[in-house]
Amino acid sequence: MTLRALPAVAVLLSFQTVTCFAAQNLSSSVLQTRIPSAQSADHLKDSEEASKERIDSQNEVLGLVLSQVETRASVPTISYTSDASGQTRVVHRTQQFFVRGRISRQIDISLDPSSGAVYAKVESLFDTRGRVKTQKVYDASGRRVLQMNFKYDTSGRVVSIQKKGSLPPALLPNAGSIAPWFSQNQAATATGLVVSHPDDTDFIYHEGHVADWAKIYANTQGYTYNEALAGITMLNAGNLAGAKSVFDFYYSEFQKEKDNFSGFWTVYNVDPNFQWKRYEWRKGMGENAWFGLFCLWYESRATDPAEKQKALELSTALARWIATKVPHLEGAVAMGPLQPEAQVNFGTLYSTENMLDYGALLRELLKKSLSASDAALFSAESTGIKDWLRTKAYDSSQGLFRRGGKLNATSGLFEWDSIMSLDVDSWGIAAIGVSALKNDFGIDVEALARNTASRFALLDDNRFGANPLLSKGFDFADATNAAAIGRSGLKWVEGTNQMILAYRLLSNFYASSNRTKSQYYAYLADTFSIRNTENQMTSPQGTSYVYADRADTQIYDRTGNWKTFVGRSAASSAWVYFSIRNINPFEIR
Repeated sequence: MTLRALPAVAVLLSFQTVTCFAAQNLSSSVLQTRIPSAQSADHLKDSEEASKERIDSQNEVLGLVLSQVETRASVPTISYTSDASGQTRVVHRTQQFFVRGRISRQIDISLDPSSGAVYAKVESLFDTRGRVKTQKVYDASGRRVLQMNFKYDTSGRVVSIQKKGSLPPALLPNAGSIAPWFSQNQAATATGLVVSHPDDTDFIYHEGHVADWAKIYANTQGYTYNEALAGITMLNAGNLAGAKSVFDFYYSEFQKEKDNFSGFWTVYNVDPNFQWKRYEWRKGMGENAWFGLFCLWYESRATDPAEKQKALELSTALARWIATKVPHLEGAVAMGPLQPEAQVNFGTLYSTENMLDYGALLRELLKKSLSASDAALFSAESTGIKDWLRTKAYDSSQGLFRRGGKLNATSGLFEWDSIMSLDVDSWGIAAIGVSALKNDFGIDVEALARNTASRFALLDDNRFGANPLLSKGFDFADATNAAAIGRSGLKWVEGTNQMILAYRLLSNFYASSNRTKSQYYAYLADTFSIRNTENQMTSPQGTSYVYADRADTQIYDRTGNWKTFVGRSAASSAWVYFSIRNINPFEIR
């Protein structure tokens, strides 16, 4: 994730119908079955659950039989607009309710309001406890292509799934059309870099000089994190030449100070004649770790032995710089070198997200043939990071990872940030791995996924706390953060696809041991993936994805200048590609 203009550091349904069906619930006392006291506890539990299911079934039948009273209400349109293209998706929703207010049925139809063309239709049926018992997916022609039936235990967790049909590729994003967009984007620059946000014409002034010559435009910036993602995408799409162009730019920068390497800048101008025009002037640990990961991806795909050697050399140099030149605290590594003169001293800030990046880089590097000194250094660093993530960053009381914190220069104490963030949890699953989280960290990874959804998932009306089966995507942070800013929920496209990948990794993990869990997580990934079409932008050059479903909106509390970018986003497009292709960028394969 990249920072939007921070001057301090660089300077950082068209009509929706709600139909209420009146239904008379039978008294559960009439329908309960008497269970002899001599029966076992297991038999009692099974019988009670069977009784509840019969009650649900009969109540739902009554809800349909007695649905003579109907109430209609007009509510605001649910729409999604891609900022630069003006493309719009409108969701028409119809809901039916049991008489006591619980929803019984919901139909969502996604369409183009100008042409009326339907993209997809999803029908959800609920039991009387508000749980989704069936979801049916229809294609543009109205043909049902997939039906999922869910059965729950007494705690509300899915214990069995009946699947009929499958999602056709036409309903999911086309990964093959994303790679050409990166190539087109890169071809327009003289540096071989990719523009991170090509549609965003916002600007800041160089060193506060209010003049045209001093304007630094957002659509001239290539963030190092985004360049790493673009390079990994190109490599997996078979575009070795494009990835080499990205690598060559950074390797050239590395050569300029090879004997005293101090890391890469957070962002570069894509025009070689204006490298002094950058949004930020800092060297961040996280983005440098990401570029190290890209180097290892490049090393794995390059065919020229000299290129492979250069890639490993640069990746090693990046890890060595982080290990020896960036401040450490109890196993953690700061977000960058000390900058006591800066308004924001990143040398005193510690980010869980950055630690996940660096930990993944070290793990992948330690698989390589390294010098004895580098191997020892990186092994010690890796151990420190794992301990910090497991014993400090993970908050067992909430079942989520903390975002990070800062070292208080006055008291000398470490202070955790109160803001919760999506990416530390989705990346926790991807960067650490499902198996390692369970076996090495002792973390209930399924609970982590559930807690992440309940904290950050959004309904179509942008409310939080959504059932993932009914959600459109995920916010950067939670409802507390949004309320502090005064905004509603905000779909972060990049972050949503990070979570899609997390679901796919969970599905992969359970594929051979628990078919129900594997199917459930695969279906969650697919239901969110279908919604990507609402945030995509298409052109003859390829398909890309916007940064968020609302532009120029403040993301986090207490960071007023960090706002969502306008239009197409390299990071969003890369993560959509990863989520479709089931590619974990933290693990080189």
